[in-house]
Amino acid sequence: MANPNFFRELAIKKATKQTVVVDKFFEATPFLSSIPVMEASDGLINKYEEISDITAAQSVDIDGVLPTVTSNSELKETQLSTFGGKLFIGKTQARKMGGKNDYFATKFQPVLRQSGMNLEKSLYYNTYRKKAIDAGNVISALGSTASKQNSILAVTFVMGETNGLVDSEMLGRGELFDLYDLYGGDEHENSDGVIGYTRAMESHMGHQIANSRNVATIVNIDLGDDGSGGYLNVPTERQMNQLIRSVRGTRANTILVTSPDVIDALGAMYKTSHMQMGVMDSNYDNTIDMWKGIPLIGTYNLDIDAEAVIS
Repeated sequence: MANPNFFRELAIKKATKQTVVVDKFFEATPFLSSIPVMEASDGLINKYEEISDITAAQSVDIDGVLPTVTSNSELKETQLSTFGGKLFIGKTQARKMGGKNDYFATKFQPVLRQSGMNLEKSLYYNTYRKKAIDAGNVISALGSTASKQNSILAVTFVMGETNGLVDSEMLGRGELFDLYDLYGGDEHENSDGVIGYTRAMESHMGHQIANSRNVATIVNIDLGDDGSGGYLNVPTERQMNQLIRSVRGTRANTILVTSPDVIDALGAMYKTSHMQMGVMDSNYDNTIDMWKGIPLIGTYNLDIDAEAVIS
């Protein structure tokens, strides 16, 4: 299911000056890596139309009057967000580690990896799942133990409707992040009185969900022991199928996202009937499972067995 518009694939293709940065940022982010993205239409703003009403063509008699067709929409825009931070290194330590630039390169690698993981978690809970909950596209597996729950997210990506957004100017320079020195690259004293250097990393990204029908979630999945070696509250086959139907899911542009623990539970219950192993795809580092042909992506960047009960 490799797609040239997947975030990771597009970054690899266009951010050619920052191959190490791209590798580290997407290293542990199977969901983030698999979000199709497009370049924002107007710098740091993406303008789009949200269709509110459609009157389609109809069949009429050979000499009949053709009906009027309409497509009413509202012009909207999504503002890209600034994503980044700044890193300070001490002068003495930098000298011991081969100089300022070499040490910054070493120090930024774990920062980039964790930043990607944090962004993926935020997108899952604060963007895509939140949109599904706000729209009422929620199915409950009926778990009730506080702070012990899990969830599954379904997203159908439609370019221009439900997708990620990136800064075209930055990618045009061959970069995913703008990395630059503060204080002109000169030595300065930090708040602790240490002399050193500060370098910032900054990117502009966004996500738009112009159609809430493209997102849905199953919540209140409780993987606690039911007393007989099974699970307390795992989605039923009917709920899984309902989740996919609610986003008009297809193999071409729909994904299911959850934790590896939930995938294990689904596999234990339904492996022989509805879960299959798909062809290996580099975007899905943790699992290559599918539910009736829909990719089921497992990410560790969730609150596993720690989500709140959603009423």
